[in-house]
Amino acid sequence: MRKRDLSVSKAILIFLAGVFIDKTLEVFFNTSDVQLAANQNNSIVLKDSQQNTIPSTIGMTDSHNLSINPEVNLENGKTYTLTIPAGSLMNGGGNTNTAQTITFTTIKSAANKTVISGGSTSQITGTIR
Repeated sequence: MRKRDLSVSKAILIFLAGVFIDKTLEVFFNTSDVQLAANQNNSIVLKDSQQNTIPSTIGMTDSHNLSINPEVNLENGKTYTLTIPAGSLMNGGGNTNTAQTITFTTIKSAANKTVISGGSTSQITGTIR
């Protein structure tokens, strides 16, 4: 049986116009039953444009949504990069994710959550105004 890579869902590429400075980020995957691979929650990293790691709580909010909750507010108008290394997530069938690099620019808050999703590419960028 051929394994399928997990990838960020194609449904919401239009989102990447910005991320609110004080909210949880969510990344949707293209299949259900996704979980953090063993000992991989520390491999998913959020960094600022100077490559400083932003302390964050990483977890799954349901069977296909990865949640990244920064422990501090992000700075307005700044660029950040979320890196999800290959193999850091898997589903019940043993399929693992491809590497994903998501770059975004923050905006002032107006909602409870910001959703990150996109095509099957390994790099997604954008700014919401």
